[in-house]
Amino acid sequence: MNPGYPRDLMVMCQDCRIENVVPDYSPSMFPVCNQCREGLIAPNLNETHNEIFCDDCGMSLLLLKTAEFKAGESACRCQGQHLRLLPRSDIPDEAKKAGAFDFEEDSLPEGDGYSWVRSEDLNVADSDYNEIFDQDLGVE
Repeated sequence: MNPGYPRDLMVMCQDCRIENVVPDYSPSMFPVCNQCREGLIAPNLNETHNEIFCDDCGMSLLLLKTAEFKAGESACRCQGQHLRLLPRSDIPDEAKKAGAFDFEEDSLPEGDGYSWVRSEDLNVADSDYNEIFDQDLGVE
């Protein structure tokens, strides 16, 4: 039985080894690492990661093949120990079918207004941006 979507994922980044939680993942998404901004789901995912599914909460754990996993001993973030190591993850195939990898790097926006840190152009001047953090919302 293949787990359905959307579902939560915990993905270990292949590049920086940080654990990333992706809530409500669906195959059309292209999640990136919170630390290094590399893509977390790649066509070669089955070569680098194992998928472990939690029957208690429905979360998929995408752990690097080098990460230790012991069935019946390892626990999910929900503290459940009903984890199954799937023989092969369907996530990269489903992502490919949904078009998550259908972009060309040449078509990505560049220039003064583009930031890999922010997902959208906020059109906020630097002085305005700093003022947002200087406001004390606790004072009336």
